[in-house]
Amino acid sequence: MECYITDKNHNKLDYLQNFNSLIWTERYSSFGDFELLVPIDSQYLPALKPDNHLELVDSDYVMIIEDVLATESKDVRQVKVTGRSMESILERRTIDKNLNMPPTVLNLIFMHLRPLFVPTPSAADPSVIFNEGRAIPGFTLDETIPSGVIERPVAQYDFSKKTAYAMVEEICRDHDVGLRVRVMPDKTLRFSLFKGADKATAGAANSVVFAPSMQNIKNYSYLETSIGTANVAVMNFGEYDARLPYVVVWLGPNEPKGMNRREMVVDVTNLRIEPEDITPIDYQIMTDNARLIGQIELRAAQRKIVLDGEIELGMPPHYRHQYHMGDIVLFYHSKNIQTRYRVTEYIRSYTDTGSSEYPTFEAVVE
Repeated sequence: MECYITDKNHNKLDYLQNFNSLIWTERYSSFGDFELLVPIDSQYLPALKPDNHLELVDSDYVMIIEDVLATESKDVRQVKVTGRSMESILERRTIDKNLNMPPTVLNLIFMHLRPLFVPTPSAADPSVIFNEGRAIPGFTLDETIPSGVIERPVAQYDFSKKTAYAMVEEICRDHDVGLRVRVMPDKTLRFSLFKGADKATAGAANSVVFAPSMQNIKNYSYLETSIGTANVAVMNFGEYDARLPYVVVWLGPNEPKGMNRREMVVDVTNLRIEPEDITPIDYQIMTDNARLIGQIELRAAQRKIVLDGEIELGMPPHYRHQYHMGDIVLFYHSKNIQTRYRVTEYIRSYTDTGSSEYPTFEAVVE
């Protein structure tokens, strides 16, 4: 493990070697975090200050130091340093008003982030940065839209007075998309969205397979729950009026019935057009958008299957080599049961006695 303490401009201050423990957590659709424990007389304390960073060589994520807690008692003499990954800087800006004009929801993210973070020259005088107070020098956006994403209607969202991070995280979670703020080689920051690669095709050259029988994962736990699940969505446009659409949505060709039916109510009041103003075209648009939202909500409300375990270090496949955050992998529970999972979290634990790695997988809803 190679870990450096850097300043807010990403200049190296120290090489972290002697510590009690380090837990480093990376996540797909939200920020990661870390916890570092060092002796109270550690040589690194001058550099372990809030707003400085930790950079792990074998990681795409950079952590920002936020809290430094020193404890000295009869039994404990240590300093606990905690913080979150660079994605958390999106919390430092708030959205003044909704910009519900882009063609897609993912474009909405970039339209909101641009004036909040990206230095933008004034149209009247290019030498003047019109958003100089809010922009971060060197901050850029990779506005590539991940392919294969079914997007919700823009009108469903209301982010006014929320943080930029709250907006990005909600949209990413709704659309099963990852977010990242990278520190580039020139020390600038670059925001991007991404979708993990599908590496769960058995027998394919790039397939990634985990199985206890392959001795590449151990001590795993598996949770499957029906709590909070639904298979029928009843769309709520607000106060009832017979002139408004009545929309009920389910997945698949056949409507669930009897004991198998589990209903959920989905609020789509943002789509509402008052009955006295509605036209046939408005009626159809409201219906189509409500159906789309209902389908997306139902996919998110399917039976949850989560699996986590401990990687057998030294055995393939290797994280950040054969597979990455957000990728879809295959897990063999037995000869006859296999499941496709997305990598949504990866935890690394380092102590003076060794290291361990713990991925979290969430079953993919097809």
